[in-house]
Amino acid sequence: MKSNSLPLLCFKIYLILVLIVIFSVFIRLPNFFSPLLELHDFRQTQTASNVWLYQKFGFKLFEYHVPMFGGMYWMNEFPTYQMVVFLFSKIFGFHDWVGRLVSLISIINSIILLFYIYLKLLGNKIQSLYGVLIYTLTPLNIFFYRTYIPDPLILSISLGTLFLTFRLNKKFSYKILYSIYFLILLCLLSKITITFSLIFPILYLIYRSINKHKDKIKIYKISIGFILLSIILYFFWYQHTQFLNSKSFTLSDGTLINWYLGTKFLSLDFYRVIFSRIIGEISILGILLSLLGLLYLKSLKNENTKMPIYPVISLLIAIGIIKFNNIFTGKTISKIIILLFFTYYYFNSFDKMKSIYAPYTEYSHNILSIADTIKSCTSPNYKIISAWPNADPNHPTIFYYSKRIGYNLDLIKISKLNEILNSDNEIKYLVLYPVDRNSKQ
Repeated sequence: MKSNSLPLLCFKIYLILVLIVIFSVFIRLPNFFSPLLELHDFRQTQTASNVWLYQKFGFKLFEYHVPMFGGMYWMNEFPTYQMVVFLFSKIFGFHDWVGRLVSLISIINSIILLFYIYLKLLGNKIQSLYGVLIYTLTPLNIFFYRTYIPDPLILSISLGTLFLTFRLNKKFSYKILYSIYFLILLCLLSKITITFSLIFPILYLIYRSINKHKDKIKIYKISIGFILLSIILYFFWYQHTQFLNSKSFTLSDGTLINWYLGTKFLSLDFYRVIFSRIIGEISILGILLSLLGLLYLKSLKNENTKMPIYPVISLLIAIGIIKFNNIFTGKTISKIIILLFFTYYYFNSFDKMKSIYAPYTEYSHNILSIADTIKSCTSPNYKIISAWPNADPNHPTIFYYSKRIGYNLDLIKISKLNEILNSDNEIKYLVLYPVDRNSKQ
């Protein structure tokens, strides 16, 4: 290739990257300004409630409230995302779409970071483009990278931390090292499950960087100090959250453990669900391409790098596509199969995202109608009890949209009513629903 054609090729590649970023934003815009009454509305409205209640109770760095449990606490994660959204809300106003905007910025940042991470791993810009295109089209990412939850931001920060370790590995800098350690601690406190999926490649690259430095003993001492400090801070944060959570009447320890860990890692069903979701997300052909990529993964310089499941699957599929194309070089069949894969992938993504583009309209209407009724019939100065059959005591949605705080009560366990009333003298209203309000019908 002529040297004067290289700048043009680079320009085209970065132009395609920009187009992928624009496309990734565009496919996440439908219903962007609609209420948070789609899939995962429980978690979205709970996080949005944390931000809303900063207004009511005042902003405090080390605590946040929920509207359930009488407006007390349900704390596990450090509120990095909530604080960022709160800051944006001070600028744009307190709207549901502001939380989505932060997640949308996170996907832009993640795509750019992943492109450069893939480039470091693969040394090939075209393969890196394949990887980020697959990543942005994954149905799971289309959904979660436009939701009102912490995960997109924390994953983006984690990817930024991984990117910094590549820079550290290239040229050591104490400033970069301290930045990496700070971001690791922030991510550990904010979303430990996401951080664990990236911590091993990050630590491996830090280890390689330190070993090449002439003052490695000094740096190891600093690193050990950071590890001890992280353990101490995490322990104090955990104790702090448990102390505040203990003030929340009707919040159980079991609820906290299940929410914190999310699942039982030794359960066979956990892995069955993961496998079925991966098949549904990327198809059998995607699995085969990723396996082909895995066969050639040993040829990469940084073969020990491990990233969260979708970035790594995107990476493997990208390698598989290139190797598949190389095996059938010059043959039309390879181009047709790759085109069919991307066509399937594109339409499969949109098919799975019908819940975003056409959310539960009747469910949304019912929730918003109930919330409006509560607003008009109650005073924000008093607490309410929201009661219906099979009520989930942890559900925040009605409280969030009615901008009230209080308690959820299962009508089947009506005997608990007196316990709640005796625990809180600010309760004035009892809201009854004749049917299961959890039903999305």
